[in-house]
Amino acid sequence: MSTAVPAVHIEALRFRWQPRQRWALEVPSLRVECGERVFVAGPSGSGKTSLLSLVSGIVVPEAGDVAVLGTSL
Repeated sequence: MSTAVPAVHIEALRFRWQPRQRWALEVPSLRVECGERVFVAGPSGSGKTSLLSLVSGIVVPEAGDVAVLGTSL
Protein backbone atom coordinates (compact mmCIF):
# COMPACT_ATOMS: atom_id res chain seq x y z
CA MET A 1 0.00 0.00 0.00
CA SER A 2 1.23 3.47 -0.84
CA THR A 3 2.26 5.89 1.91
CA ALA A 4 1.31 8.92 -0.22
CA VAL A 5 -1.91 10.75 0.57
CA PRO A 6 -4.71 9.17 -1.49
CA ALA A 7 -7.01 11.21 -3.71
CA VAL A 8 -10.03 9.76 -1.87
CA HIS A 9 -10.06 7.77 1.36
CA ILE A 10 -13.30 6.47 2.89
CA GLU A 11 -13.56 4.55 6.16
CA ALA A 12 -16.63 3.05 7.90
CA LEU A 13 -18.99 5.24 5.88
CA ARG A 14 -22.74 5.11 6.46
CA PHE A 15 -25.14 7.55 4.83
CA ARG A 16 -28.88 7.96 4.38
CA TRP A 17 -30.78 10.87 2.91
CA GLN A 18 -33.35 11.10 5.73
CA PRO A 19 -33.53 9.74 9.28
CA ARG A 20 -35.36 6.41 9.66
CA GLN A 21 -34.79 5.53 6.00
CA ARG A 22 -32.65 2.57 5.04
CA TRP A 23 -28.97 3.27 4.41
CA ALA A 24 -28.42 4.73 0.96
CA LEU A 25 -24.75 3.79 1.15
CA GLU A 26 -22.44 1.73 3.37
CA VAL A 27 -18.72 1.58 2.50
CA PRO A 28 -16.39 -0.23 4.93
CA SER A 29 -13.24 1.06 3.20
CA LEU A 30 -12.25 2.66 -0.11
CA ARG A 31 -8.95 4.16 -1.18
CA VAL A 32 -8.39 5.80 -4.57
CA GLU A 33 -4.82 6.82 -5.30
CA CYS A 34 -3.89 10.04 -7.12
CA GLY A 35 -3.88 9.36 -10.85
CA GLU A 36 -5.98 6.22 -10.48
CA ARG A 37 -9.11 5.98 -12.61
CA VAL A 38 -12.35 4.68 -11.14
CA PHE A 39 -15.61 3.94 -12.94
CA VAL A 40 -18.80 4.09 -10.84
CA ALA A 41 -21.58 1.87 -12.19
CA GLY A 42 -24.65 0.17 -10.83
CA PRO A 43 -28.41 -0.01 -11.07
CA SER A 44 -30.72 2.80 -10.06
CA GLY A 45 -30.76 3.19 -6.29
CA SER A 46 -27.39 1.52 -5.68
CA GLY A 47 -25.74 4.65 -4.22
CA LYS A 48 -23.79 6.19 -7.13
CA THR A 49 -25.17 9.71 -6.62
CA SER A 50 -24.85 9.37 -2.85
CA LEU A 51 -21.17 8.43 -3.19
CA LEU A 52 -20.41 11.33 -5.53
CA SER A 53 -22.31 13.75 -3.26
CA LEU A 54 -20.23 12.60 -0.28
CA VAL A 55 -16.88 12.79 -2.09
CA SER A 56 -17.68 16.27 -3.42
CA GLY A 57 -18.68 17.53 0.05
CA ILE A 58 -22.27 18.34 -0.89
CA VAL A 59 -23.53 16.09 1.93
CA VAL A 60 -21.85 14.65 5.05
CA PRO A 61 -21.95 11.05 6.25
CA GLU A 62 -23.94 10.01 9.29
CA ALA A 63 -21.00 7.85 10.34
CA GLY A 64 -17.45 7.32 9.15
CA ASP A 65 -15.02 9.55 7.33
CA VAL A 66 -14.54 10.84 3.80
CA ALA A 67 -11.20 12.50 3.02
CA VAL A 68 -10.13 14.08 -0.25
CA LEU A 69 -6.40 14.74 -0.72
CA GLY A 70 -5.91 14.31 3.03
CA THR A 71 -8.66 16.73 4.05
CA SER A 72 -11.58 15.25 5.96
CA LEU A 73 -14.90 16.45 4.64
